[in-house]
Order: sequence, then C-alpha cells, then structure tokens
Amino acid sequence: MKKFLLNIAAIIFLYVFNFFTVQHAESRSDHTFHYFGSLNPVGSGARALGTGGAFIASVDDATAASWNPSGAIQLEKSEISMVYSLDRKNHKFLFNNNNYPSDNFTINLNELNFMSMAYKSFWYQRDFVLSLSFQNMYDLNKEQHSIYSSHQTMINNFINNSGNIKAITPSFAFQLTPELSMGISLNLFSDKWGCHWQTYYSNQADTRPYGNNWWSNSIYKNEYRFKGKNFHIGFLIALSQSLNLGLVYKTPFTADLDFQEQYQITGSHQNKPLKIYPKESLQLKMPQSYGIGISWRPDYINFRDTLTLALDIYRTDWQHYYLRHPDGYEENLYSNAPRSECNTRPTYQVRIGGEYWYFSKSKEYGIPFRMGAFYDPEPTAFKPDDFWGISLGTGFLKGNLAFDIAWQFRWGNNVREQRIIDENVSQNIRQHTINCSIIYYFETDR
Repeated sequence: MKKFLLNIAAIIFLYVFNFFTVQHAESRSDHTFHYFGSLNPVGSGARALGTGGAFIASVDDATAASWNPSGAIQLEKSEISMVYSLDRKNHKFLFNNNNYPSDNFTINLNELNFMSMAYKSFWYQRDFVLSLSFQNMYDLNKEQHSIYSSHQTMINNFINNSGNIKAITPSFAFQLTPELSMGISLNLFSDKWGCHWQTYYSNQADTRPYGNNWWSNSIYKNEYRFKGKNFHIGFLIALSQSLNLGLVYKTPFTADLDFQEQYQITGSHQNKPLKIYPKESLQLKMPQSYGIGISWRPDYINFRDTLTLALDIYRTDWQHYYLRHPDGYEENLYSNAPRSECNTRPTYQVRIGGEYWYFSKSKEYGIPFRMGAFYDPEPTAFKPDDFWGISLGTGFLKGNLAFDIAWQFRWGNNVREQRIIDENVSQNIRQHTINCSIIYYFETDR
C-alpha cells in the first residue's frame, strides 16, 4: 500500500511539474525564463592581468580605453597591440543538505581579448592620443549540471550559457596641463561584432528508476542579440613626481535586446513539435560603475622608473541592472522578481598589484615581473558572492617589440546559491586565465 501511494504521488508530481513547465514556455506575457548569469567584466590586456587588474592609475598602454582612457597619455610611443586569452573554468555543484553526489564540469575557452591601434602626437604643446580598439568586455559563459531525486522522480537539469559582449571603441586622451589629463572612450556594442549569446536548458523528469514508466524532457533554447553604447570617462592626476591618482566613470545605458525562444517537450505520454516563438525586442538596463586608483613609483635611485605599486577600488551599481519588457514590466535578473522588490546590492572590487622591470646594462632589453591580488565579488539577488584572486606575469621587451604573458587564478566557495525543491545548492568555482599580448611600438611626427 505504501509503495502504491508513493507511485501515485510521483505521477501527480510529474503531471504538476510538466504543467508548470509547459505553461511557463507557452505563456509569453510574464517572460519569467531568462538565464543570463552575472555579467562578469573581463578586463583587457596581459599587463593588467599580471598586476591583478590594479590599472586605473598605472595604465600606460592602449588598454587604457578599457581601464581609464586618460591613462593613454602615459604611452611613450604609438603602438599596435593584440591580446589573446585562454580560459578554463571548473564548477563543482554542491548539495548542502542531502547526500546527492557533487558534480564537476569544466568550460574551456580561447578567444581574442583585445586589439588596438593607438596614435600619440602633440598639439598646442600638449600630448594627445587617439586610439581604436576591439575588446571583449563581458563574459557570459557558464554551465551547470545537477541530478537529484524528489517524490520518487529523478530530475536531471542541464544549463549552458555561451557568448560574450564585445565592443568597438574609439578613444581620445588629452593632456590638459602637465599634471592633469582627461580621456574618453565610446563603446559601441552590436551583434555584428560579437554581442550575442545563447542559453540551452534541458530539464528531464523520470520515474522509471522507481518502477514507473513516466518520463518527460523539456528543452529550451534562447538566443539574445545585444546593441547599445556607453562612455568611459577618466582623469589622471600627477599628485607628485612619484604619485598618480586615477579616476574613471563608466556611464549607465539602455541596451536593445532582441530575444528569441525555442521550446520542445517529449515524453512517455506527450510529444510536442519544436515551437519557435517570434522575436521580441526588450531593453536591458546596464548599471553605472566608477573607480579610483593610486599608483606609486618610489623616487629611489635603485627603483626609479623600474618599480610601480598600485591600488584600485571600484564599485558597480548592480541594483540598477534589470530587464524591461514591452509592456513596461521591469524584472530584476538575479531574483526574477519585479524591480521594485530588488534587494541586489552594489559590488566593490579591491585590487592591488605591482610591476618591476629588470633592464640589461646596455638597456638593450627588459624583463618585467608582475604580481597582484584582488577581491572581485559577483552580484546576486541579495548579498554579493565573494570571489578572490591572485595573478603573476612577465614578458620581454626589445627594441620596438614587446611580448607579455600573465596568469590569473580566481576562486569562490559556496557561491551562486540557489534553491532546488527543498535543497540549498551552491557551487565552488575555480577559474584559470592566461593572457598573451604582443605590442609593436612606432614613432610618429611630433
């Protein structure tokens, strides 16, 4: 009798599960299914990666368009540069209360991180720099896979989020006074050069392991295309011969988001053909962010022009990151709740790093040594998740050619927590990133 009642409960659970899944897919008025994950800023360049991203006040290459546009004034020559990135992410899925097995999955990526041309010249006795760059700005690649049981039903969830937000960026920096420089970058986002991503979601419910013949599999495939623009505005202030102060402000903006969903359900008692919904135009509200950095070059004969230490503090107002639907409904993307009920908090990054140059006696070549550490939290529906990191970097400079390489290790424990049935589930994240860059310097008429 007990087994019979458990079987009946499992069948009822499966019907209810399928009902809400189908209703969720076929109702286009609430738009409750969106899996973006957090928008993780990537950061440009191998030098910045090697110093832990502490680059707001010390940036002196074309990646200033990303970190602080005014820092381009510190370029010694015009340059052409390219940065390639290798990324490996390991996710360990943890069931905190029950004895379900943990699941590990890994994402391996390799792609162009940054590419630019920067031209430095002189106008009215002041330096100025013009640059044009392509940069990978946000990473949306995530994956999770969980298997668990509930009411004599085996549930198998798989989610894969793949894609990036990339920008083409014209930038300008100008020396207002010998001690003060200003820079501005215009970031242009379009799906024509990589601003798109895709979400694949599979949810299978199966009672066959418990002696019944009921099973169902729901598959969603969402595609997103992103278009918009914003500005980075930066200042660089020479407080003394050894001390620089950097300020950067990244403006909020409204991005146009074209969204299309596909849905299909199969199972032992129902099979529905693939349904492709019409494209919809939504608006994604991107938050403002701003940071302050300080860099110090000790004025000692043994370290002059060879050692730089830097510290950055940076804030992003993720409480203003939300989706606006055509009917005016505004949805917080971390809680899938109305924006008016948003409890998401801003995040604060803290980054510290250093760089030391060794030069041969003849100054024919130079070798840098870089290291850094950082606190880089991710936003959630409530309190941000804690992520930490360390980095190392080196390179080689000879004549007009420079090569740099950097490694970064970023980790978070018991992060990205969610509720599945009656279970608290979290993840342990381990991420390794290697950036390699090559820079060619050339003289311009001044």
